Amino acid sequence: MKSKSLINNSVKVVLCFLLLLVLVQGVLAAGIPVGFSSNKTTGTAPTIANTSDIYRSPWVTNTNTTSATINWRGESDGSGSIDYATSIYYAQHQSFDKRITSQEIASYQHLEITGLTPNTSYTYRVRPIRNEDVFGNRTFRTMPVSGPFTFIVISDSQEGHYYTEWMRFKYVADAVANETDVLFILHGGDYAGHDSVDLWDTYFQVADGMLAKTAIFSNIGNHEYHNGSDSPPSLAVQYHTSYNKPLNYSFDCADVRFVILNSPDPNNANGDDPHTSLALATSQESWLRNQLDNKLSGTFTIHHHPIWDYYNSSSNPDLQPWETLYHTYNISATFAGHTHNYQRYSVRGIPYFIIGNAGGICADLNASDSHPVWYQFGETRQLGYLKVYVDPANNTATAQEIFVASVKEDDSNETPAAYNPPLIAETFTFPLKVNTTPPEPSDNATVGVFRPSTGVFFLASSNTNGGGTVNAFTYGSVGDTPLVGDWTGQGKDTVGIYRNGRFYLASSNTDGGGTVNAFAFGQAGDIPVVGDWNGDGISKVGIFRDGNPPVFFLASSNTNGGGTVNAFTYGAAGDKPVVEDWTGQGKDTVGLYRNGVFYLASSNTNGGGTVNAFNFGMNGDQPIAATWA
Repeated sequence: MKSKSLINNSVKVVLCFLLLLVLVQGVLAAGIPVGFSSNKTTGTAPTIANTSDIYRSPWVTNTNTTSATINWRGESDGSGSIDYATSIYYAQHQSFDKRITSQEIASYQHLEITGLTPNTSYTYRVRPIRNEDVFGNRTFRTMPVSGPFTFIVISDSQEGHYYTEWMRFKYVADAVANETDVLFILHGGDYAGHDSVDLWDTYFQVADGMLAKTAIFSNIGNHEYHNGSDSPPSLAVQYHTSYNKPLNYSFDCADVRFVILNSPDPNNANGDDPHTSLALATSQESWLRNQLDNKLSGTFTIHHHPIWDYYNSSSNPDLQPWETLYHTYNISATFAGHTHNYQRYSVRGIPYFIIGNAGGICADLNASDSHPVWYQFGETRQLGYLKVYVDPANNTATAQEIFVASVKEDDSNETPAAYNPPLIAETFTFPLKVNTTPPEPSDNATVGVFRPSTGVFFLASSNTNGGGTVNAFTYGSVGDTPLVGDWTGQGKDTVGIYRNGRFYLASSNTDGGGTVNAFAFGQAGDIPVVGDWNGDGISKVGIFRDGNPPVFFLASSNTNGGGTVNAFTYGAAGDKPVVEDWTGQGKDTVGLYRNGVFYLASSNTNGGGTVNAFNFGMNGDQPIAATWA
């Protein structure tokens, strides 16, 4: 049995301890760091902490030349501060010389540091108010005002059905962490399989090494809305709380612009999976035009869903407004994810990359797939990332696709076979600015004639008497109907003919037409038409079948049967068809001519949508249409 004096002494000790604890908690709640002065902090630099159920190690966003945003997750009713210094200062003094304190009480913190120096490495340490030592030192670099820089592109890091991100994405994240002199990371979306805090915690744990030293710029994917059921899409809570960014935004680095676009539309979803929609793309069209209409050294874009993909010979029609603007303003390149492999295209001189191989279930690339004509290179079952070196002074960018490991199965719990060192799958250099000078006069459209009595084309080199130097060649026979179009999308027109329900599209304007694409579409008596129906730069055929009412049949591909055919009624018996891009949006629609009146459709649908009707010409005239000026 203890004595009374001993008990009294014990009580005093307990009371003193409780009083000290209350004082410490009061100091912490006031945001005053214990053991550190307000203008200079010292202490050891522990290793990077593992993420706990409460804490999520810091990550950096929104870097520019003079500021950066530091993000972390802590207690639900907590706050914290950031100690920071230039990395040179920290290396010399083993301490920080600046501190900023959050004024917001919240679990997710997004604290902006301002007044930084361009192109400078900074070391920082986040100190949550109730656990100041939970995180270690981390670094980031501000953007340069000018000069070359390197960035990384990854996408689709989510887990599979039979494996976690630790089993695939880990290889990619660690390889990126081992890269040197990388300024920032672009992530194309699909960070985790569902809008789940547990899965997102896994993503941040796996990515911790690369996020400890490099800023990340986010883009939303369709999996950010998944909730693991057939119910409507979630609100993408984990994405919004983690990145605290608009769904479309832009930033500039060393006179080069990066544009982030929002492609998954939760209002156009199959269960919890949002798809693209024309409405969502169109809603960003004006903003995108303003972003691309610049005098900078180059412009890159990124969005989760690709415009061109291996499994369809034509582009995604929902994203056509963006595709049209890309070629109007000649962007440097565009990046996408969503499809879980690596693909590269060259679409009329602009590189299109799909970098969806950071960890998601692999998608095969089969030779039998109807891939676009622009396709250049691709690989599947290879985990990797794209590394891009940008040199504005020399108007070049060099992209390296780097594979870090391979897998045998699309979706399995196998251990990937790592490449040590990582494998450079391809290196591709392209200009930041394409078509920087106006086209030469020789690139202008000129006239030609087809002589049906002999089957000879005469193509003029200039719109003058005699046509300048004339290219005369034999192609076709008596009674054929002549056609002209850019059949391959390479920016150059070649001829074709229509004969009793068959098209014969030439590959060159020479005798015999070179390699001829011959296919059946339509029937005898149909009138052929040609147009770029979806705005992808490739001319497709169509037919106009007179009747009451007449019917247009517009092919989606220049193949037997025309692929997916858009059939619709428009006009009256005896009308003459005409085709052009009436609105200048890069996509052709049909029109009709009837007794001196044009009827120009706004859409290739029944009735033609909103019709522009006006008088021009007289009865018996033949309609023609083109961009004359």
